[in-house]
Amino acid sequence: MKSNFFNNIATLSLGAGISQLIPLVFLPLLTRIYSPEQFGVLALYIALVSIIGVVSSGRYEQAIMLPKNDSDALALCKVTMVISLFVSCILLLLVLSLGKEFALFLGNAAIYPWLYFLPISIVITAIIQTYTSWFNRKKLFRTTALVRVVQSSSQSVTQVGVGLLAYPGLIFGQIMGGLVASIVLLKNLKKKNWLVIKGASYKQSKSLMKKYNRFPKYGIFGAISDACAVQMPILIITRFFEATITGYFSLTFRVLSIPATLLSSALSQVFYQKVATAHLEQPDKIAPLVIKIALVLFAIFLPIAFLLACYGDMLFVYFFGKSWQLAGELSQILVYAAGIRFIVSPLSVVMSLGENLKKAVLWQTLYLLTVSSVLIIFSTEDIKQLLIAFVVHELVLYSSYFLLIYFTAVSIGKKTKCAV
Repeated sequence: MKSNFFNNIATLSLGAGISQLIPLVFLPLLTRIYSPEQFGVLALYIALVSIIGVVSSGRYEQAIMLPKNDSDALALCKVTMVISLFVSCILLLLVLSLGKEFALFLGNAAIYPWLYFLPISIVITAIIQTYTSWFNRKKLFRTTALVRVVQSSSQSVTQVGVGLLAYPGLIFGQIMGGLVASIVLLKNLKKKNWLVIKGASYKQSKSLMKKYNRFPKYGIFGAISDACAVQMPILIITRFFEATITGYFSLTFRVLSIPATLLSSALSQVFYQKVATAHLEQPDKIAPLVIKIALVLFAIFLPIAFLLACYGDMLFVYFFGKSWQLAGELSQILVYAAGIRFIVSPLSVVMSLGENLKKAVLWQTLYLLTVSSVLIIFSTEDIKQLLIAFVVHELVLYSSYFLLIYFTAVSIGKKTKCAV
């Protein structure tokens, strides 16, 4: 049983690692094919898909793992797809009627023709989220790992191929990657599963929606808050700066997220396993474990921070080309924000223990409000001043989150001692 558990983690981690490495291998080529402005449009498109897509299926995809029988789980798959199709139709009507005005409001008119593809991306996102949950339910982790690799490889190859033909292919490649992944997922569904989905009645679907209504009721706000908080810098920078600046920022943050992308998921899983075990056997060991892991993460990121802080501009020119020097200069500022995120984010699993999720949600809400305020207030300054303010905000908020996590771990240990 334990062997299967770790094999599943290894399979998912390997798939995630390969799927993240593929775009990174192609990135130096893409930065020489496409301009910073085009990367800025891509970043804005991804931000919109991320915010809308996270709630496009009513969060019911989160419930697919829960029903006792597969027929109810497959009926929930149908529910999520119907909701996402409805949301996509509404979105298409909004784009048709207000697309130009919305593009101007966002601050980048070049996004306008791509807004028509948003409904397609939303449906694709829903398919991937829904059927990934289904395959995870059936413990078919190799399929979900394969899908991630197929998505990233088809996306990267399309972006390079279309770009070499002198066509705008960044967003097109993004869409194609998701489309290919969706096709692979749907093709792997068994025929009998398709029959169950097709045969799910309105009465059954309505009953399941009512039974699991806590997911849209309590999950949508948190999901939107989280997505908005992550994408807020892109939205604000696009609104108040040129598309070129958005492109520089997006590439910089993408590069700075590499350590977290490659290590954070695996570290979170290992740390969560250790914390969960300690919670049952030695709760007073959780707080020292938090400090220990934080120090390990600090030691991992320290040489990366030193290299980028001192030589970021030169490294970016070497790897991505001369037109990306400013992105390298921005990396010398943003590296501190990326560092504290890298250290603190994997530790947040502590907040899932006991009755501590409310504290995490409160911090998340505070973060969204403060990051939005800081970015808007400093939007009249030049980009470097804005990013310095952003970095200070990240250091303060994530330091407070670390303290919240640590003292939560301490209180868990004390409560258990008192109970004994």
